[in-house]
Amino acid sequence: MNLSSLLSETEDVDLAEAITVYNSQEIAYRAAMQTAADVLKLNIMDYLR
Repeated sequence: MNLSSLLSETEDVDLAEAITVYNSQEIAYRAAMQTAADVLKLNIMDYLR
């Protein structure tokens, strides 16, 4: 491998793919945060029902 091919592998980005990956990761992050927030809202009485 030469320097040009190494730079190409790390710097060339398919913008549509990068946006798709970013959006799916953001959705997963938001879902995890919402789940954590919902769990933290629970108290002992919620578990006893």
